[in-house]
Amino acid sequence: MTYILLTIDVEDWFQVENFKQYIPFSSWPSRELRVEKNTHKILDLLDSIELAHSSQLTMSHQLSAMS
Repeated sequence: MTYILLTIDVEDWFQVENFKQYIPFSSWPSRELRVEKNTHKILDLLDSIELAHSSQLTMSHQLSAMS
């Protein structure tokens, strides 16, 4: 049996360390939030793939939808 381990680090586009000098922390509340929508897109894509343990992906998606 083959196992696939996939980890995805999610953060909003303006929270990247390399943008620190251009996007100060104090401006974060006024920035467009994209992380939740894009996380759902990733989870939907993974849900669409038939995997032996796809219930794990579905559960992750359900948990993120609850928060």
